[in-house]
Amino acid sequence: MTKAYQHIAHCDIECYFSIKDGYSLTKMPTILYVRDPRFKTLGVAVAIDDEVSRYLNEEEFIGWLATIDWSITALSAYNTAFDGCVFTQIYNVFPCYYIDPQSAAKALIPMDSVALKVIAPLLGLGEKGSALISGSKENSKALADYACLDNELARGIFNTLYPLLSQSEKDLINWTIRAAVEPTLCLDTETLIQVRDDAKTSRAELIEASGYSEAELSSNPKFLKIIRGLGLEAPMKVSKTTGKDAEAFSKSDDEFVDFMVSYPEYNHIWDARLASKSMINITRAQTFLGISESTHGTMPMPLRYCGASTGRWSGCDKLNVQNLPSKYKSNLRKAITAPEGYSVVVVDSSQIELRLAMWFCGQQDKLDILRSGGDIYRAEASAQFNVPMEEVTKEQRQYGKVIQLSCLFGQGARLFRKNAAAGPLGMPPIYLSEEESYAMINSYRSSNEKIPAMWRTLDARLNQMTMKDLNETQGCVTFVHEGVIFPSGRMLQYTNLEQNEDGQWSYCADKRPHGIWGGTFFNNIIQGLARDIVAEQMLEIDKRYKVVSMTHDEAIYCAKIEEADEALAFGIEVFSQPPSWAPDLYLGAEGSHDHSYSK
Repeated sequence: MTKAYQHIAHCDIECYFSIKDGYSLTKMPTILYVRDPRFKTLGVAVAIDDEVSRYLNEEEFIGWLATIDWSITALSAYNTAFDGCVFTQIYNVFPCYYIDPQSAAKALIPMDSVALKVIAPLLGLGEKGSALISGSKENSKALADYACLDNELARGIFNTLYPLLSQSEKDLINWTIRAAVEPTLCLDTETLIQVRDDAKTSRAELIEASGYSEAELSSNPKFLKIIRGLGLEAPMKVSKTTGKDAEAFSKSDDEFVDFMVSYPEYNHIWDARLASKSMINITRAQTFLGISESTHGTMPMPLRYCGASTGRWSGCDKLNVQNLPSKYKSNLRKAITAPEGYSVVVVDSSQIELRLAMWFCGQQDKLDILRSGGDIYRAEASAQFNVPMEEVTKEQRQYGKVIQLSCLFGQGARLFRKNAAAGPLGMPPIYLSEEESYAMINSYRSSNEKIPAMWRTLDARLNQMTMKDLNETQGCVTFVHEGVIFPSGRMLQYTNLEQNEDGQWSYCADKRPHGIWGGTFFNNIIQGLARDIVAEQMLEIDKRYKVVSMTHDEAIYCAKIEEADEALAFGIEVFSQPPSWAPDLYLGAEGSHDHSYSK
C-alpha cells in the first residue's frame, strides 16, 4: 500500500470515567466502554499536520470533524485503538488511514512498557503531565493543557519513529487499528448463551464428580486437607515472593503437574481443582454477549501489534481473540459470524514454523518429506512407535505432531511431560512417566540432528553478539551487536546482552531480565521470520478482501457468499508463495469458508 493520505489529524480524546463504578478502560474492553450509555467526550486536543494543538469541547469537536475530508486524512493518536474506536462508534467518522505512535515504539524500542510517560522522556520530548480526575464530567484549563501536551508528545514520537518503519510495517499498524475500531464480524447471541451455559454445566459437572465442593477445591488450605485425606503428601515449591516452601497447587507449577501424573487414579479430583480455579470460558462468553447486546452489536478483533518481541501480534483488550478455544473445546468461534451476504474465509499456513526451521537448519530428510507431500507428523510417530508409516494410528499421528511442534526449540523432558499432561493441541491429557518423556526427547533429537546442532551454533552467536562491530550473515539473517536483522529489515533486539558466572545468557531493556540460550534464540528467529512471511501475505489478501483478524499463521477475511470459493482459492495461492528471500522454501496452505469463524 502506498501512502494513502495527504493530511494527518493528531488527536487526543479526554472522556468521563469512574474507577468507583468500574467504568474505565482498566476494567472494560474498549468497545464496551465506548458503547456504554455513560460514555461522554469531555474534550479533544486536535491538530492537523504541523498545527499547534488546540483543545475543543465536544460541540466544537463535532463541528471540527465535519470540516475535515477524511477520505484523504489519517488519524494519529498515541493509543489510536481507543481514539479510533470513539471516531467510528460515537461519531461515525472513518479516517482513510490509521497511525499509531505507540505501535511504532513497540516495534522499535525494546522496552517492556511503551506508555507515553515512558517513551516521551526517553526520546527527549518532555514529561507527560497529569490532570485526569476519576468521575469528573467537566472541562478545565488543566485538562485542556494536559490533552494538548499529550497530543504534542504523541506527534513528537510519530515524527521521531515513523520514518524508521518500512511502508509494510506502517500498513500493518494501519490494519491492526482498523481491525479493532472498524468491526465487521457479527455475534450470534443464541450461540453465545449456549456456550456460556455449556461452560457453566461442564464446570459444575467436573466439580460434582470429584465428590468435593467448589469451596473445598478452590481454597488452597482446604485443598491441602483433601490431599492429606487421600493419604498423600502435597507437592511443594519455593515461593518466588517469600523464598519459603509453599504448596504447589497451580496448573503452571511443574511440581503439581508431576504430582497429578503420579496419581492418575485421582484425575477426577485434579480436573475438578483446575475447573474450580478457572471461570475464563464463562466470563469470556459473557463478555461477548455484552458486545452482542451493545449498540451496533458488531465484534471488533483487537490485537496488539508487536505484542511479542519477535514482532508477532498478541491478544489484548480483555478479549484475547488470538486465543479463542478450539472448536473441539467450545463453540465460541461459531458465535462469531459474517455480516449478511458474506462468508468468513480462513486460510492457514501449514506448519510454517516447522518448515522454516527445517529449511533454516538444512534438515534435508524432513524437507524431502514435506516437498513430496508426505506427512511429517506420521513420520515422527513411525519413528517413535517403531511401526511402519502405513500402520500409524490417528492417535499416534497426533502424538507425532505434538512432538514435532514441541521439541523444535529445545523443550526438555520435564517441560514436555508437563505440557503433554495439560492436553496439547486440543488433545486429551497425555500422561508420561519421566522415563518415557526422556526417551521421547532423545529419540527426537537423534532423528533430527540438525536441530540441536543449530541450538549449539546459536549459543556461539550469542557470545559473538556482544562484539560492537559484529556484522555477519548466516542464511537469510544478519547478526549484529545485540541483534538480528531479518530480510524485511526488522531487527530482533537483545539489549544489554550478558552472560553470568554460570554461563547463562540474559538480556534486559527495563523491567526484568529475560533468559536466552540457543534453543530459545532459534525459536525467536523462526517465529520472527514466520511472522514477516504471514504479515506480507495477509497484506496481499487485504488488497482484494477485507482481512478482519489473524492468528499467528492464519488470516481471517470476509468475502461475498457467491465469491467465497474464489476468495479461498486466492488465499491459499497467496499463502503458498515463498518470500523473495527464500525462493526454495516450500510452503503450503489450507483453509475453509463458512457463515461463522468455525475453524
